[in-house]
Amino acid sequence: MKKYLYVILICGILVGMIFIPKKLSRNEAVIFQIKNGESLREISVNLENDGLIWWNPFFRIYSFLRGRANNLQAGCYRFSSAMNIPEISGIL
Repeated sequence: MKKYLYVILICGILVGMIFIPKKLSRNEAVIFQIKNGESLREISVNLENDGLIWWNPFFRIYSFLRGRANNLQAGCYRFSSAMNIPEISGIL
């Protein structure tokens, strides 16, 4: 029984890291740039380094599952630091 509770707890934490913004209390504007030819991996690492997402593999997996992995466009984007992965992925 304890094993199932641990599995449920870990799954809850992982799902929370996708749908809960990294910075709940602050609503700062962050300018994020995607350069021409950047891969999904590079973009997700940059999002993590800029403090917009918890962990870059979550962004890659979410983008892949939603069919957005190959549709990311180069350019400058303005994000709120209170956005979660689905919101960021939807803009990109």
